[in-house]
Amino acid sequence: MSTALNLAMQITANTQGVSAAVGNVNKSLESMAAAGKKAAADLGVLKTIEISRLFVTAVTNAASSFQSLVTGAASSVASI
Repeated sequence: MSTALNLAMQITANTQGVSAAVGNVNKSLESMAAAGKKAAADLGVLKTIEISRLFVTAVTNAASSFQSLVTGAASSVASI
């Protein structure tokens, strides 16, 4: 009987240690999940900034091309 009681106490002690370790692992995983969500949000902001930058560059290039076209047309009309 004493051996069974000792064995039961050891199993209980071992499972309590496992339970504490699982709690620590869960906290670490929750922290990693939060960091992952923040990184995803930060990447979304960077993507938006880059798309906006490309749009502004495209509009600037189009305006420059239009200005060159108008200047060339004005020169052609002036030479007639």
